[in-house]
Amino acid sequence: MINLITPQYYWPHINQDISVFVKHCDVCQLNKKKRQKRFGLLQTVPLTDRHFEYFSIDTVGGFNYYNSSKKYLHFVIDHATRYVWAFPSKSETTESYANGLKQVFQIQVPPKLLKGRNGAFTSSKLKRFLTNYNVKHLLTSSHHPQTNGKCELVNQSIVTKLKCKVNSSPTKTP
Repeated sequence: MINLITPQYYWPHINQDISVFVKHCDVCQLNKKKRQKRFGLLQTVPLTDRHFEYFSIDTVGGFNYYNSSKKYLHFVIDHATRYVWAFPSKSETTESYANGLKQVFQIQVPPKLLKGRNGAFTSSKLKRFLTNYNVKHLLTSSHHPQTNGKCELVNQSIVTKLKCKVNSSPTKTP
């Protein structure tokens, strides 16, 4: 665009003015080649009624106010039965998730595991751990906790119960 205009016209700051015009021109924007990657298609979480076929994992934190060394609670949930395994932990590390999953995998190894996108869930260590157990790991959509709705409901329910327990006897931690 600049090459077409500058041979015939000149004014101070012509290059900046042309750039601003092109950035805000609707026709230019529609005809400009798109260089950005296209987003992947969102997929629904598959429904299942078969036990131990599809698990989710999630974490609730913020228990440092209750005089407990365990500041996090990791959950693993079977989507069909809604059975919940809960593991208190001092940290949100790959090792703490792997230790909890090892306990669950002693009972049954699921073909699929849905997990969030925090650092420990997307680490190469956890991917290798799941690959060793032949578990397909699925990630939730970023900043969209509804994708892992079953875990979010369980989190809400358990946190409410823990708050009731702690508030009924504040000197004792469950």
